[in-house]
Amino acid sequence: MELDARHLPIVEGRELVGIVTAHDLRSFMHAAHVSGTPTVDPQLRQAIGRVFVQEPVFVYRDTELGGVARLMLETKLDAVGVVSRESRELVGIVTTIDVLRACQLLL
Repeated sequence: MELDARHLPIVEGRELVGIVTAHDLRSFMHAAHVSGTPTVDPQLRQAIGRVFVQEPVFVYRDTELGGVARLMLETKLDAVGVVSRESRELVGIVTTIDVLRACQLLL
């Protein structure tokens, strides 16, 4: 199965603890290359916690589309987690593509 995902949630149990992006991985690998690491293999053995920012930006399931778009513009993020209000349990991810598709439907 081929998956075209550029943002993956990181959870502990069911709670969102971070989102790792393709950009995060490219930056991490570039830093390893610049530091003189001769092969990629040692870098791929690192814990994922070293790659992503561990304070994820998130919205609640009932957040309005305009609020999500505003937050993404203010933070310059391409994706935010969607969590339940009660438990911060991950219920999804909203990406810029999702926001654009929703806006297109409103036109």
